[in-house]
Amino acid sequence: PQPWPCALPTTSGQFVMSCSRRSFRPEVRDNLISLPIQQFYDQNPDRLSIPAKVRIRYIRIGVGQTADEEKAARTRIDEAYQRVTSGGIDFPSAAKQYSEDPTTAANGGELPGWLGETNDPFEPPDLHELHQTAFKLGINQISSPLKLGDSLYIIQVLERVDPQKLSLEQAKPYIKDLLSDQKHEDLLRQLQERLAKQANLVFYDSVLDSYYAESAANTDKTSQPGNP
Repeated sequence: PQPWPCALPTTSGQFVMSCSRRSFRPEVRDNLISLPIQQFYDQNPDRLSIPAKVRIRYIRIGVGQTADEEKAARTRIDEAYQRVTSGGIDFPSAAKQYSEDPTTAANGGELPGWLGETNDPFEPPDLHELHQTAFKLGINQISSPLKLGDSLYIIQVLERVDPQKLSLEQAKPYIKDLLSDQKHEDLLRQLQERLAKQANLVFYDSVLDSYYAESAANTDKTSQPGNP
């Protein structure tokens, strides 16, 4: 029979960890895959793009704890909105005057970095409502005041980069990793089923998942500085 690329310890717990993804040597992982990279690339064009990203600046005013405080906040955000949209004041000056976010206000309301930035097409960013609103705006467009959580916002988009389709060469590392992981999961499942039949064992996914999580947590603890 074909040898498995991990040891076969005597206990199910040891077996699970010894056959974990990290136990596969790179050369073994490469050999596990009949990599139909070109086929995957051709069949999944929508999955092989780097998502769009935007740079923004904003004005934020907290709504407070009472109805009167929220009313005052809305009056203030409406005033800021009217001034920036009528040309009475530019957005950076309005942010410095009205925004209650001290970090961004000092920089004219500009948020550092990009919203939606990611380098992995298979791990898109987790966008909350502020991001979703920003992606609906055009460049230099200013949103009307909106309430998100415990604050009121005015958002302006400074720059936008549309989704970027990856070339085959750019996509190869991501496809290879994805297919390798899928093949690993298939092999691990086959091995679990074979050993279960031989030993009359039953593997429960929930138990295995808990074991993985606990073992990973213990590994992280022992790898921290100061731990033996």
